Amino acid sequence: MKGNCTLELDVDSVTLNNAMSKAVSDAVKSLNIEQIVNAEVTRRIGKSVSKSIQDGTFVRAVAKNVAKEFDANIIVSLLDIEELKTMVAEKISQKIISKMGI
Repeated sequence: MKGNCTLELDVDSVTLNNAMSKAVSDAVKSLNIEQIVNAEVTRRIGKSVSKSIQDGTFVRAVAKNVAKEFDANIIVSLLDIEELKTMVAEKISQKIISKMGI
């Protein structure tokens, strides 16, 4: 006797996103940066990925996500040194301005 079996899964986007985020987070513990970035690319597959890779916004988005998980050495390896300097200068300026009440 032959039969067909169909399994339908109803997974909401939050559950799926959490699972993908956990997979990327788990990758942090055992993989190198290139593999983690590849996992992030896979997670963010969509119509605008190739454009955002070309204009650099994707790299910055990955760096921000990675910054939540990694130490400063890895962040420096993802960002251009000049961009990192600019980012630090902006943060310092923002703190000074907020303390001055401007």
